[in-house]
Amino acid sequence: PRAFTKMFTFLILVGYIICFLQTSEAFIEVYRDPVPLWNRTIEIRGDDYHEDPWYNMGVALCFDGRIDEGINAYKHSLSIRQQPTVHYNLGLQLQKKELLHAAIFQYWKALKLKPNYVRPMNNLAAAYFAMNNFTESQHWISKALEIYPDHPEALKNWKVLSSRMKELEKTQALL
Repeated sequence: PRAFTKMFTFLILVGYIICFLQTSEAFIEVYRDPVPLWNRTIEIRGDDYHEDPWYNMGVALCFDGRIDEGINAYKHSLSIRQQPTVHYNLGLQLQKKELLHAAIFQYWKALKLKPNYVRPMNNLAAAYFAMNNFTESQHWISKALEIYPDHPEALKNWKVLSSRMKELEKTQALL
């Protein structure tokens, strides 16, 4: 009887483990794409429940290459509550679409909410650089490096800007 009880308990335990693994695998498969998860969260809680599901939806959509849908999700998040990270990420997507003035506006809004936020400063520098406004670009890279001297992207952008400025100086000297 004891051997039977141990064997029965062992088989039950193995059965539970197999069921758990199958259920976990199915769960992971269903939520591998986070967009349906965030859609379901919004559906359950309502459109204006909280800004985070919309923000997370924007991140997931942009990661999936669905930039326009991601931009709309970020805008909905901002309609609920202003957050510097949402403005920053919205600016990134607008900059990817080469909507530089709109991106700059979002970076400014992020900085208004969080004045020492280095990422939008660095991206302001990149946006101004893309518009050939090297003075503003230099201003924002300098400001970013004042706050975070080892910021990798700002350091890289500083080198690119410095190189471009030297090229311009050489060109002007030849004129």
